[in-house]
Amino acid sequence: MKKTLIIIMLALISGIAISFFVYFKINRTFKIEEDLITVFQVGVFKNKINALSEAKKYNGIVHNDKNYYRVYIAAYQNDEIINKMKKYYDNKGIVTYLKKIRTSEDYLNTINKYENLLQNSNDEEIYPNLNKLLINKLEEHL
Repeated sequence: MKKTLIIIMLALISGIAISFFVYFKINRTFKIEEDLITVFQVGVFKNKINALSEAKKYNGIVHNDKNYYRVYIAAYQNDEIINKMKKYYDNKGIVTYLKKIRTSEDYLNTINKYENLLQNSNDEEIYPNLNKLLINKLEEHL
């Protein structure tokens, strides 16, 4: 009888431990997905001077990433806005690579405000200024 009780208790304890582990692993995965944004990258350089030159050309920023200098020109989270901006850059003949990166909650709050403006506007004249504003804000959070 004691042996059976011990086995049942061990099974319950291990079941609870496994369920907590699985729950927190899944919960953390969803949280990680929420923190991701898509940046529009126009180049990766080993030489910082070349990266700065490219960033100046497109009003972008340079991010030092493990001995490489990445040039970002825009950053958004909403898929609809990402597609809109991808078409905008394609029409301008600017080749971009879309890269997912993690950012701060503060930047996500900022980006959401401006994405609402972009969703309600088809005026492409505001895109460069808005991209410059958001990419400069991103630089503060990288």
